[in-house]
Amino acid sequence: MATASVSNTPECSICYEGFTIPKILPCGHTFCVDCLERYIGDKTETFPCPICQQDVKIPEGGAKMFTTNFILQTSKHTTQVKKQPPSTTQPRCPNHNQREVDYYCNNCSVGLCSKCIDKQHKYHETLDLKCDETRNIALEKLQRSQNIVQKQNQKLGEISLYIIRII
Repeated sequence: MATASVSNTPECSICYEGFTIPKILPCGHTFCVDCLERYIGDKTETFPCPICQQDVKIPEGGAKMFTTNFILQTSKHTTQVKKQPPSTTQPRCPNHNQREVDYYCNNCSVGLCSKCIDKQHKYHETLDLKCDETRNIALEKLQRSQNIVQKQNQKLGEISLYIIRII
């Protein structure tokens, strides 16, 4: 039986590389925006998810309009920060892409801008990321979430390979 090497970095199931602008589909699977664009090709209304085959409606504007998977985007940013000197780019809010993330919602496990915290997350437990201590707590939580997502993604990949083999 062949063994696959396991990386600490989650990978796109289309290109098998670390995510580049990870976009999450309504079914919950995440892919690189460029991989999705190529996969969708000239389809105009719907396409099957590459993993679960669920019919996915193509948003106006194409794959770049799917919601960014903030957990994977942030974890990639965190990994890059460990490897490279600090940069001036900050993670962006998944709902207001032009706004920087200033808060972390414990209830939803997502980064937020000040607009989101005042509206959708008004009564949630949040952390102010401007403080070093809370930023470290949030990054640890994101790392744990990333590990869970990575394990689930690996399991789903194994299941889809099994299904492909039996078909």
